[in-house]
Amino acid sequence: MISAGLKNLCVIMCTVWLMLASGAAVHAEKRVALVIGNSTYKEISALPNPVNDAKLMTRTLKELGFEVVMVLDANRVEMGRAIRKFGKSLRAAGRDAVGLFYYAGHGVQAHGGNYLIPVAASIQDDADLEIEGLSSSYIMRRLENAGNRLNLIVLDACRNNPFKGRFRSSQRGLSRIEAASGKLIAFSAGPGQAALDGSGKNSPYTSALVKVMKQPGLKVEEVFKRVRIRVEEETGGAQTPWEESSLRGEFYFSPKAQPEIAKVTPQPAKQPTHTRPLLPAGRDTWSAIQNTRSKAILQIFIKEYPDSVYAKFARARLKELKSEEDTKRSIEAAAREKVERERAAREKAEKRETARRERTAREEASKRREKAKALREKREEEERERLRVAALDREAELSRKPDPDLPRKIQRALRQSGCNPGSVDGVWGRKSTAALKRFARWGGLRLPSEHLSRETLKLILKQGNQVCKDINKDTGLVLDPTRIDGRNYGAISYSQQTDSHGWAYDYKSQDQAESRAVEECAKHGDGCMLSVWFANACGALAVGKGNGWGANWGRTREEAEKNALNSCNSNTSDCEVRRWVCTKR
Repeated sequence: MISAGLKNLCVIMCTVWLMLASGAAVHAEKRVALVIGNSTYKEISALPNPVNDAKLMTRTLKELGFEVVMVLDANRVEMGRAIRKFGKSLRAAGRDAVGLFYYAGHGVQAHGGNYLIPVAASIQDDADLEIEGLSSSYIMRRLENAGNRLNLIVLDACRNNPFKGRFRSSQRGLSRIEAASGKLIAFSAGPGQAALDGSGKNSPYTSALVKVMKQPGLKVEEVFKRVRIRVEEETGGAQTPWEESSLRGEFYFSPKAQPEIAKVTPQPAKQPTHTRPLLPAGRDTWSAIQNTRSKAILQIFIKEYPDSVYAKFARARLKELKSEEDTKRSIEAAAREKVERERAAREKAEKRETARRERTAREEASKRREKAKALREKREEEERERLRVAALDREAELSRKPDPDLPRKIQRALRQSGCNPGSVDGVWGRKSTAALKRFARWGGLRLPSEHLSRETLKLILKQGNQVCKDINKDTGLVLDPTRIDGRNYGAISYSQQTDSHGWAYDYKSQDQAESRAVEECAKHGDGCMLSVWFANACGALAVGKGNGWGANWGRTREEAEKNALNSCNSNTSDCEVRRWVCTKR
């Protein structure tokens, strides 16, 4: 004979099996939601309904088994922190968790991206969206990092464009977002379409959504299909909700209603004919299930035997199982956090090591370049020194060799400089000695006339033409530069070495004017020499490319400048008049 306790146990087990098979008793997955509603905008038009929509959605989701965090009238930092915390909660809830993100408020699209607008946003143009708005891509990255199997994103955010006229590329509504695997993205209006805020307490989209979500037995795709139909009917086709979906499994906001299980009333056991003491109610059933780990079985036992002494044991067992589950979740969460910390630490260490290696490589490359540069400069310096020494050796070798034609070469150079040495015959006589002295005096040089050398020849050739200006071209006689004859004398001096010059005018003798001009030039540099002298006339100095020069005189300024340019252009190019001066007549 089967005892009454065993009959009751059978009833309990059958009830549990039916409940688990239908999925009606408890949601298998953990449900986590973040709801944000922004109404009281500070610098753009306020919206009356988003806060009301957020509160309505929060109540509905809680009724459907979601753990909900609601954020109202949030700034950018508050929105970002809430989304970050939402992602962490989803990760902690495990792989099978279902996440839902809901936003009501202003949202715009710009440059192909979507941005949710915080209440304190200060946006002057579309470039400000990156720092003042919250990009939808940030939300998608957070949900992707959570690692759970299914996420729903609901955006009732394309109500109107509060920045019309500020953006160069803004468009109505929001742009499409490609849904990654395991995600469904729902828009209150189609791409490029503005949604309506509604004339009532809630927006048409949110009002329709909360009603359809509660209908049992509808797949999530069917829910949004019915919402689209309702919104189109209510708005007269002005608003068409839109979804992007890549879901791989099935999800029901509200599972199908289950048929009631007929309550089997335990029949009292027939009393045996013999007498024996009465047993406590539910003892046999408790003996059969006392080691179970099923909370559903324990809950049914408590319901069947609420006043039994064993009900206390069942409640304690339930509490113990719940505590074990909480402990297990805490341990798993701690383990995940540890793994995450270790991963972050490894990445940080790897970044530091990579930076150190790159820095070391840059420093070593810089040292190699500096070393190569120093070696190259040293070799170049050594080569220059070698060439200089070789040149000195050649000059010394040449200086040791006598040059029988040296007197003739010096006579020819003196004649070219305007200092007449007499006949160019290689015989060094009185006229040649006097010409060399004149060259030394007018060139501002100290040159012993009794010593003829290659250095003397180089110096004469370096000074250029027309050094001596005291030669009468008709007679070849030397004029006395100290003579005072009643005329006004002027002179110009020039240094090709330092590109400096000096001048003098209205002096009583040629010697005075020339000396003064050379002194003025010497104030600005070395190597000054007489360029031209004149009496009751004008003189001019022209300088061209490479400090090549020419000087001459004329009866007028224009004639003197013209003659000087002709003299300069015969020696070089790009000549320009550097100085002119005229004496009194």
